Amino acid sequence: MDVSRTGLTDTTVAVIERARLDWDLRYDEIADALGADESTLHRWRARATRPSRAFRTRLAALSTLMAVVARDYPTPDDARRWLAEPLPALGGYTPRALLTSGRAELLVAVVSLPDVARGAAPTDRR
Repeated sequence: MDVSRTGLTDTTVAVIERARLDWDLRYDEIADALGADESTLHRWRARATRPSRAFRTRLAALSTLMAVVARDYPTPDDARRWLAEPLPALGGYTPRALLTSGRAELLVAVVSLPDVARGAAPTDRR
């Protein structure tokens, strides 16, 4: 496929790589979060194919989640700790578990709740 005709931008690759580097997610976890096969994810990274509209929507949700989380957890280490912490607002599940089951939209809603409902940000804990 001629990628120059697909309109593919670097946004897809940037979101995938930011999730991998900043949040320490493996490619298979990112693929799970997006509901894609890992081989498909690698084709996007190689710019061999372009994500469909449905996958672009999921990539946008992941990007939004990362931006919202960054407001309260500004460093990658803070965000990684948040991903690994079981939260009462998630029924005791970790954000990472919900993310890798394709629930980025739910996580966006949870991180938008007041601190009491989702746990205080690391910078607020004393």
